[in-house]
Amino acid sequence: YFDALEMITNTIKWYKNYQNGYFITSVDYNSCQLGSLGSRQKSCEIDLIDLFNERAEIYKQLNAKNKTCEDYAEACELGNCESYNSYCK
Repeated sequence: YFDALEMITNTIKWYKNYQNGYFITSVDYNSCQLGSLGSRQKSCEIDLIDLFNERAEIYKQLNAKNKTCEDYAEACELGNCESYNSYCK
């Protein structure tokens, strides 16, 4: 879990620095296989909402509700409030 958390956190930091709409990789499909993100097509497009939701799911597995809700709140601010409303309210 901790390696995945570190990778997602670093990707979020990278994304916030460059803010170009999507983090895209088509070089290695396996690099996109994080939970539900692994079901993406070969050209893996991951937006910031996906990253916050994926990290929240890991925190949820670790029973870290505060961290989970922080990330769901971030995703909600970006327009996806479904998980925040169902888990954190």
